[in-house]
Amino acid sequence: MEKKDKPKLGKGLNQIFGGNVQQVIDNIKESRTNGIIDEVNITKLVVNPFQPRKQFDVKEIEGLAQSIKENGLFTPILVKENEDGDYFIVAGERRVRAAKLAGLETVKAVIANVSNTEMQRIALVENIQREDLNPIEVAKSLKEMIEKQELKQDEVAIIIGKSRSYVANLLGLLKLDKKIINGVLNGKISYGHARTLISLNNNSAKNLYEKIILQNLSVRETENYTKIEKLKKYGVNKKLIKLEKKSQEILYAEELVRNKLKSKVEITSNEIKIKYRGKEQLSKILERMEAIEK
Repeated sequence: MEKKDKPKLGKGLNQIFGGNVQQVIDNIKESRTNGIIDEVNITKLVVNPFQPRKQFDVKEIEGLAQSIKENGLFTPILVKENEDGDYFIVAGERRVRAAKLAGLETVKAVIANVSNTEMQRIALVENIQREDLNPIEVAKSLKEMIEKQELKQDEVAIIIGKSRSYVANLLGLLKLDKKIINGVLNGKISYGHARTLISLNNNSAKNLYEKIILQNLSVRETENYTKIEKLKKYGVNKKLIKLEKKSQEILYAEELVRNKLKSKVEITSNEIKIKYRGKEQLSKILERMEAIEK
């Protein structure tokens, strides 16, 4: 690329890259932008007001800090100067936290003239790319983006590089009871579990949520319970009632075997699947089955 063709961040990232925020992030990570790169005092860095991530893995930050101590921080962060003369961290908060822990006084930063809209989009895309962002945090950020930028779900899907159903499913999580939402945030249940609860009414969802935790239900088992709840509400013909009875019998049998073996169990047509992790757990299962002596 000739010098005259290099992008200038001052024009606005979306105008330059046609709305492809991911390409902007990739360019920054590879240090191939033509923005102003400067050493910025770490005390002047301010958290992005649109940062979707509220929880950071302490061990991961400590590991990154150790790497920075040994090797330095090669990739510049992306910042935006604010009215106070400080800098919002547009992308790279993990690196900033680790740099502080490593004792750095300054960090290299690309100082870009981005709008609040671009800053919000970049922060969200960067975190979604890492794939360890809590689904509730993503859902709240998507909701805020839709409301503030007056976007439709399919427009947001294009911006973050996901399907419309992905966006719709995440937004559906925010309709769940606060207790369930906190359960997802705290890792008590997974996104897969929570997604199955969306179709239930509030009381049924809360009851099943408690059952998931108490019985350590898998997502498949949770889906089976969800089907039964729907049958209780809508099942009026004999075929559905028969299916409900069969499902309850299977679930009851699974619970009996699970309590006996202390392991995850799945019963399908004409077979019983017992799940285990490693030889030690397998030995314990065989002992409980009295197949081998303790």
